[in-house]
Amino acid sequence: VVVLIFFFFCIRWMLFEGTELKFVVLQRPAGPFLSFGYALQTAVVPFVELQYEPTLASWWSASHLTICAAALLALAVATARSRATLGRPAGHTQ
Repeated sequence: VVVLIFFFFCIRWMLFEGTELKFVVLQRPAGPFLSFGYALQTAVVPFVELQYEPTLASWWSASHLTICAAALLALAVATARSRATLGRPAGHTQ
């Protein structure tokens, strides 16, 4: 997989001559966290309209992020409960 990703970026670099790849994490340190938040928000509570490379102002929504956080918390609780019952015989109570 690493080799495939390496060749993918090599081909992109050759096609675009490195003009579209910029390292700006030091200029915008919150960028990766915002990207993760956007991905979670659009996966759990997507927008009705299509947004390609949206700005922060166009997708930041406290209500969507709250719903997303609640859904992730519910998923974590359900996972923890189901893991607690794994390996027990049927009808076993304790």
